[in-house]
Amino acid sequence: MFAVRIICMLALSLLVANNVYAEDSNPLKVVQKLAKEGVKCPVYVQEVIKLVKAFPKQADEIIAEAVKNQPPCACEIIKAGIAAITPDNGTPDPKQVAAMVAVVVQYIQTTNPDLLETIVACATEAAPEAGPQILAAISQAFGVSQNARQQGALITGMASPSPTVSPTATPKPPTTSIPVTPVVPL
Repeated sequence: MFAVRIICMLALSLLVANNVYAEDSNPLKVVQKLAKEGVKCPVYVQEVIKLVKAFPKQADEIIAEAVKNQPPCACEIIKAGIAAITPDNGTPDPKQVAAMVAVVVQYIQTTNPDLLETIVACATEAAPEAGPQILAAISQAFGVSQNARQQGALITGMASPSPTVSPTATPKPPTTSIPVTPVVPL
């Protein structure tokens, strides 16, 4: 009798734990709740992926919200997110990956703009064939024209051309010869 009671309690707790979003049908609120609870990265990423699979039409927004709320987990979230939106035994769709990365970048641009490079690096590591599409999507999101991208005005890893970084090399100052007098010890 005692064993049956334990098994029932265990089964009930597993049902509740695995259905973290049962009481709330808004997955973005669930992501925010998980972040506020201070869930560790591996568990946080697993829960985010469950939400992505439960709400596939909101996958980009769920992943973006997760990155925004837990910046230290950004790379793991991006990689797992790409895996979650990829069909079983398939390869990631470069256009879908690029669209997801663009949404994430737009979400974090005001709160964590320094994550841009990490997000792009992790996305291209998880889906290397999507690299050109990711760059094009980010450029488009920030209003950089196709012509500017072709001329190399956008440096990979930067959101927009920086006024302090020139796309052309800065010339070095001319060298001068200053006579050096050797010092003789006394």
